[in-house]
Amino acid sequence: MSRRSKIILATRRSSLALIQARAAARALASVGLASEMLEITSEGDLDRRNLVEIGGRGVFTKALEDALLDGRADAAVHSAKDLPSRLPEGLVIAAALPREDPRDALVSHTGAPLWDLPAGGVVGTSSPRRAAAILRLRRDLVVKSIRGNVPTRVRKVESGRYDAGVLAVAGLRRLDMENYIAQVFESDIMPSAPGQGAIVIETRRQGALDEAIRAVSNAPTHVCISAERALERELQAGCHAAVGALATPVDGGYMLKAAVFSADGAACWRAEARFCAGQAEAAGEHVARELLADGAAEALAGGP
Repeated sequence: MSRRSKIILATRRSSLALIQARAAARALASVGLASEMLEITSEGDLDRRNLVEIGGRGVFTKALEDALLDGRADAAVHSAKDLPSRLPEGLVIAAALPREDPRDALVSHTGAPLWDLPAGGVVGTSSPRRAAAILRLRRDLVVKSIRGNVPTRVRKVESGRYDAGVLAVAGLRRLDMENYIAQVFESDIMPSAPGQGAIVIETRRQGALDEAIRAVSNAPTHVCISAERALERELQAGCHAAVGALATPVDGGYMLKAAVFSADGAACWRAEARFCAGQAEAAGEHVARELLADGAAEALAGGP
């Protein structure tokens, strides 16, 4: 463990990231680990281009992981969905906090649900998964990229620049912005991103601090995101891919459901599997291989 009197927690500077970091700090305090924040601006916070153009989700996490690797931080707090499926050598997810609602929500300019948006209406999202799911539901809508933190994206919809936008329920709830939700999408029509709704604490592998932080981990959440991330690794799915995966506790075990969409939403491949806690990664790999065998590789052909 660090010789410092407090653990240094690396976090992004956004309002949502700081809320999540404070939740991690409270969890650590409950097991006697005091902490202080190291606020870092990530490349993804500075560059407002589409995520596919600037390198995918890792642009939100690399600066924090660099701080871990060079010793400026003892741990880093992330949204699990922002972490690439393969971590840098020497780093590990030590803990996952209890998961918030993993579903996606529609925020609309008039408060209307998806079904009542006008033909040709513009829906904002920079997620290929969300875009494909929207187009599969309503091919008469136009999907356009939208960037910015959660309040910024909501303001862009409220101003009328977009008829609607798709955001994570978890982020809206954590920011006390749930009142903007016009519709919550069930996971069977818009499968969640792997890790969505979960806050994780990343540390250096095999250190004393790694073991201490594991005491705050919520076991079911950790199992579920492990299965989802294993599926993503096996698919070699990059930021361009429209992949959804959600594992949930079911009847004393777990169920993993996953989907891969073509970019235009016209095609969709689905697979699922039940598994036990110790089989999370094997289950994710198995479901991924089923998807590939059924033809999902066609939608992933753009590369990892």
